[in-house]
Amino acid sequence: MKDQTLRRIYACFLAICIVLGLAALAAMRNISAAAASADWVNHTHATIYELDRVVGSVVTGDAAARTFLWTGDARELVVARGEFSELGDHLEAVRALTRDDAAVSPQINALGALAEQHATVVLALAAASPGKSRAEWEASLKSDRGSETLREIKRQAAKIRAGQFELLDQRDRAAYHQAQTTRWVVGTCVALDLLLLAAVAWLVRDDIATRRRLAETLQSANDVLETKVQARTQELVAANRNLAAENRERQWAAQSLEHQLRYNQIVVNATSDLVFVITKSLTITRINPAVSLRTGWAEEEILGRPLAELVQNHGGGKADSAALTLALRSARELHDGNARLLDRQGRALPVHFTLLPLRDNDKVVGGVVLLQLVSVPL
Repeated sequence: MKDQTLRRIYACFLAICIVLGLAALAAMRNISAAAASADWVNHTHATIYELDRVVGSVVTGDAAARTFLWTGDARELVVARGEFSELGDHLEAVRALTRDDAAVSPQINALGALAEQHATVVLALAAASPGKSRAEWEASLKSDRGSETLREIKRQAAKIRAGQFELLDQRDRAAYHQAQTTRWVVGTCVALDLLLLAAVAWLVRDDIATRRRLAETLQSANDVLETKVQARTQELVAANRNLAAENRERQWAAQSLEHQLRYNQIVVNATSDLVFVITKSLTITRINPAVSLRTGWAEEEILGRPLAELVQNHGGGKADSAALTLALRSARELHDGNARLLDRQGRALPVHFTLLPLRDNDKVVGGVVLLQLVSVPL
């Protein structure tokens, strides 16, 4: 649950970062577009200004030249020449501003050619006026088509100027739509970020509530476990006491059994009868000291050997190997059997034998053979 909650929180923060990045990208694009639009607007206004200055220079120069023709005032001629000189500068400026505009540049060139032609004609007329009589230059003014050219210049300039203002209006509308789009994008991003932050807050609150419930459950489980541990501890203490008592009883029983075994061993070793402890397969596993004393065999030479190698020629049918095996299987005792015991020198000593089965939990695991030497050969 913890890892899943963390993954969700990380995913929300990643989404918040992405949304913020989109908002920042939209804002940067809008700023770049606004800067470019501002540069373009300044460029357009500069074009309109220079275009107005071209028309103003043509009109002012034409008016000054005509005033000179009417009044003969040389100052007006100077003004006209100055205005037509500035006309060239303004034409160069407006041509430079519209050089990259394929639609406006031809119009500017045509307007400039017409304005320069009109300025040349007007200056030529003014230059030729001192040698003419008043009637001659009045006739020249009446026949001059400069007024039509001036009107054409104004018309073309007004057309170009109207086109520039239309472009300004289009750019203004585009900037407005761009700003609206940016506002919408930024507002949407802010709303999404707020929703994502609310989701993160809800996840954190839910995780805290879950942790609180888990802590309460764990505390309750710990209380129950502590109670059980205390109860189990008490049970273990009681069990340890019982085990300690049982161990003491076992120790006492073991000591008693050890004492009994030692007592039995002493009794067996003290008897004059020859005692053989055998397995169910009639293999000798233990003897008493009387066997070694009577036969001369060492204990290690007898242990592990079959009983038939030492006790032979049983006779009477009861003491043969088959009878002994059957008696052990059926847990029967055999008494007063006759047999011969071979000693180390190879002599056969007459004996009476008795077979007593050995039991462990009511199961025969072997037997005890008791041999008593007789003085008369069988």
